[in-house]
Formats: sequence, C-alpha cells, structure tokens
Amino acid sequence: MPYIDLTFASAQSEAAKLIDKDVALKYVLVPLNATNRVVEIAMANPMDIDAIREVKYLLNKDVDIVISTPTEIENAIRRNYAEIALDRTTGTTQIDAFDRLKELFDDQDHLDNKLDIKTERIDVYSEANKILKDSESPPVIQLVNKIIFSALKSKASDIHMEPHENAFIIRLRVDGIMSNLTQLSKTFAPPVVSRIKVMAKLDISERRIPQDGGIKIKLDNKGVDLRVSTLPTQFGEKIVIRVLDPTASNLALTEIGLNDKDYQMVLEMIEKPQGLVIVTGPTGSGKSTTLYSSLNHLMNERSNVITIEDPVEYNLKGATQVNINDKAGLSFAAALRSVLRQDPDIIMVGEMRDPETAEIAVQASITGHLVISTLHTTTAVAAITRLKGMNIRAHFIASSLNGIIAQRLVRKLCDSCKQAYTPSMEELILLGLKGEQMDIGVTFYKAKGCDDCGGRGYKGRIGIYEIIPASPKVRKLIYEDGSESDINLAATEAGTTSAIEDGLRKTLQGITTIEEVMRVTSNISNREMVLCQKCMLPLSADYVFCPFCGHSLRHKCPKCFNPRNLNWKFCPFCNEVFSD
Repeated sequence: MPYIDLTFASAQSEAAKLIDKDVALKYVLVPLNATNRVVEIAMANPMDIDAIREVKYLLNKDVDIVISTPTEIENAIRRNYAEIALDRTTGTTQIDAFDRLKELFDDQDHLDNKLDIKTERIDVYSEANKILKDSESPPVIQLVNKIIFSALKSKASDIHMEPHENAFIIRLRVDGIMSNLTQLSKTFAPPVVSRIKVMAKLDISERRIPQDGGIKIKLDNKGVDLRVSTLPTQFGEKIVIRVLDPTASNLALTEIGLNDKDYQMVLEMIEKPQGLVIVTGPTGSGKSTTLYSSLNHLMNERSNVITIEDPVEYNLKGATQVNINDKAGLSFAAALRSVLRQDPDIIMVGEMRDPETAEIAVQASITGHLVISTLHTTTAVAAITRLKGMNIRAHFIASSLNGIIAQRLVRKLCDSCKQAYTPSMEELILLGLKGEQMDIGVTFYKAKGCDDCGGRGYKGRIGIYEIIPASPKVRKLIYEDGSESDINLAATEAGTTSAIEDGLRKTLQGITTIEEVMRVTSNISNREMVLCQKCMLPLSADYVFCPFCGHSLRHKCPKCFNPRNLNWKFCPFCNEVFSD
C-alpha cells in the first residue's frame, strides 16, 4: 500500500465532511478524496477490517487505502475538521463573504455587546484541542472578521495584533502611519491568534517558533491576499498581517507620481534592450510598486519576463514569477543563475541582498538582458557606493547602469478638506528655502480632517522621486571612482532634481504638506533651495539663473556668484550694481 505524507498533502473539504470527526478519531483515519463510487482514506492501521467495513457501510462506497503515521493523521483531522467547523459557523472556510459583517460593522453597539466575553485569565494552553475549541467560538470568529473588515475599509497595509502584559492591542498601518484600532482584554489573545493561525493553515499547537502563512478572502467580489506572520514574544505570539491589494500591481507609470520630466527619464531607462535599472529607498517606500509599474509598461507578447521575489507579492499576468526559498537552497543568486538559462529578455530581481546576487545581476545586464532590481540606500547616488561595497568593479557599473530611481512615499492631502495657508519664515528656512522667496506670497496647504478621509486629513499616498540617468559624464565619474558629490553635480547637469525639490513642487501644487515632505526626507542631506520669482519652481541655491525660464535669481550676484543680501545696492565683492 502506498504511503502519503499528510504534512504536505491536503484533503478535499467535501471528502472530509463524509465522515464524522468522532469516527475519524476512533479509527485514526482521514478521508482525502471522494468520487461517486470510491473514497480514498489514509489510515494508520490498514488491517483494521472493522474500520474499513464501517466506512463502506456509512458511505456506501468502495474504499482505497493509503498509509500514514498516527501523528500525521491526527494533525490532519484537526486541520480538516477545524475548517468544517468554520464553514458551519461563518458559511465559508476562508471568510469568502463579508456581506454579513457589513451589517455588524454598521451596528457597532450591537456587535460590541455580542463580543463582551468574560473568561478566566488564560496564560498557557496545554492542549491543541482546547486552543481549537476556543478559536471556533462564534464571538471570536466575529471579532477576527470585524478586525479584518475594519482594516480593509480603512485601506490599511498592515494589521498588528500585539500581546502586552495586561492588554491585547490591535493596530493598523494606514498610509504608512501606525494607529490604534482597539485595545482588548489579554484573555482575547490566545483564541484570536489561534483563529488567525487556523485560517492561515499554520500549526496552532506550535507557539515557540515563528510561522508564515496566507489567507485568501473576497470583499465585494474582489480578491485580497493576506500574508500572515507570527512571532513569539514575552507575553505571547504577535501576529502581523500584510494586506496585499492586487490592484496595486496594475498601476501605470503615469499613476505613481512622476512629473513629466522624470517620467520621460524613467522611460529612457527601462525601454533600453539591456542594462541595469536600480530602484532605491527604505522599506515601505513603494519600490515594489515602481517595479511592477515598469514591468506593466514593458509587458508584451514579444518579451520573456521573469521575476525573482521573496515572496511573490502580486500575480503579474504574462510574467513567469519565481518564489525564493532559502530553506530549500533557492536563493536569489541560485534562482538568477537558473533564470539566465530560461532565455529571458527582462529580469526583475526583488532585491540585490548580497555580493553574489549583485555580481550576477550586473553580468546579466551586460550580456543582453534588461535587469530591474532594488537596493536599500538613502539616496540615489548611494546605490553606486553600495554596489562598489559589494565588490562590483567600477567599470562594470559604469557600462551596465541605465539609471537609478530613489523614492519616498508621502501622504496625499484629502481634496475635500485641505486648507490653504501662507507659511511662516521659520517653515521656509526649515525646508531649506532662502533668498528671494522670503518676500513672495507662497501658498502651502495643511490637513484638516473630514468624513471622507476618516478625520486624518490625508487620503492615499504618492511618490516623490530623485532620478539619476546614466549620462556620459556620470558613467565617466563612476569609472574614475568619482565622489558622490561629483556624481550628484553631473546628475544635476543631466536634469536630476532631488527628492526634496520634487516634494516641494508637490507641496506647492497642493498635493501634500511640508510636514510630510520633511518627515520622509529628514535623513537626506538637505540642499539649500530657492524659488524662482517668475515661474515659482524650486531650484538649487547653487543656481544663478533659473534653467526653466531664464530669470535672474536674486540670492547671488550675477557677476561674481557670491551670496547677496536683498538690501544691498552694490556687490561688496565685485562692485556690481544691483538694478532690481
């Protein structure tokens, strides 16, 4: 008789419903598959004739036997019948419908009364059956579903369930900012955590090591993936659920916040048949969205697109996507080597984490492939320094690089309630503005809060960017091991504007606030800037004339380029007469 490993094999939910849980436990068996005539059953003792005879009698079907161990069968019984219990209670095995929850959410007081559970203090569960029983309690199911529904309604990117000494705190990350959703009694923690683990098909009896799983749900006929991660802490297991909205992978390059000039620069980078394009920024800065938007632009029937990710966040139609599995030996470097034998045209590498991956990616970009990848650096030019730190030779970087995109995400002001105001001089100085704009009536906007944005004043996020194209001068400086400041100057000549300048433009346009720009760019070296009095665009304080309209800037002497005071009538350095 064949042996089956039930750790990895899954049973049909309809087959599991054919035999009661008591019968399965009595004879240590679990149904796996069923047709009109035959049912396949895993048994620990295939010679138990009484068990086989009773199954045949109950189901009126022939029986095919496979062998498994008693432990694996007992674990499979717990998993399978837990899902059946969830199905009977909620009407779905993985909360596929949220229609009933909408009514519960609207009737807040009624729901809170139902969820008022008074139990003894629970510190440790010694038996998996007790954990399972508590997680199947209808109030716990309603509570978990309400938390998930609240997160989806708030458009949260993450749900944090944190056990503390005397409380169980639920927090949401909305538009990159953490906020409290609710605080529950500590007694809720074990059953809620167990409920999430059952939904994510994790081991509910294992609480000593981290686990990862996933849940697929539907809301308003739209599928949403939830990525679940557990972490043992001092006061119990913490759960973090990443909410992956499939629509995020369908954004076009024109929708992520690039201005016209930066958009054209990015197109020139990614539309080349070969080379390396690097997207940099901290965690949560929208790098993956930029990668997917670039691939969406490049996707066509003539290209073979392969992605290597850890893990695959979104399904990209038309692309071959590879999931990294370090435990099985499938690292970024190993996967990239194999991908190069799959005749790719475009390769997306989720992250260049180590020197080996970076070296293979650079070599691939030189040998006729377009490689798009990410690095964790503060600024765009720092990506070059990081590659050199990974022992990539300068001439390889210079010849392979198409360009670098550095980005941050800022919250967008709610269009329904944003308020215009005139900034104070302190705010302008804090931003790095100086010189002639001090006597200009600059208009900024600030958040207020309304029903449309949930009282936050912000709704959605948008990127601010610093794009460095690989111009001939930039390549030459990279090859000659030029300093970051020299490369920055050459990039500026090629049309690069800093992320702070891009953020200031979006502030002047009423898209975001100065506080948001400063929040996400505070760790970037702040170049002093001025505003052109004629076209009102932010410019580097190094400029003497505006490159966009040709207007003479008043913060420097146009003859000797030394700093100028607005009250001066003559330049103290060259005796130039100031007519304006």
